Amino acid sequence: TQLLRGQLEVAQKHNLPLSFHVRNAFADFWPVFDEFQGLTGVLHSFTDTQEQVDAALKRGLLFGINGIATFTKQEWQQDVFRNLPLEKIVIETDSPFLTPHPIRGTINEPRNVTYITKFLAELRGETTESIRRSTTTNARGLFGFS
Repeated sequence: TQLLRGQLEVAQKHNLPLSFHVRNAFADFWPVFDEFQGLTGVLHSFTDTQEQVDAALKRGLLFGINGIATFTKQEWQQDVFRNLPLEKIVIETDSPFLTPHPIRGTINEPRNVTYITKFLAELRGETTESIRRSTTTNARGLFGFS
């Protein structure tokens, strides 16, 4: 936790967005995160529960959705992806890993975000264009791109 605190201090001091990869560790992560004010960031490769969605939303974080979403068959997990607020989603590749369905088994590349966008659109009953537009806006806002 000492290293995490150091990174959070730097991000807070320089007003930098953060990318967090939290796996089975939210009970340890949230108390440290909560020691700091005004942090922004994304929960990279998010595949957790609605309880953690609610905790992250309360703290203003975004959710990074990547190829895992396209090949998970667990209904509860699909419900989580379906119900995430669109304004809180960014699309990720995690290249060269986590290649989305239907091209799983190949090396992942940034261009494969289109598969994730299509999956989310179908799952949520929205257009790929609305998903693309919103998630692009979200990423630009988070990382300060124009």
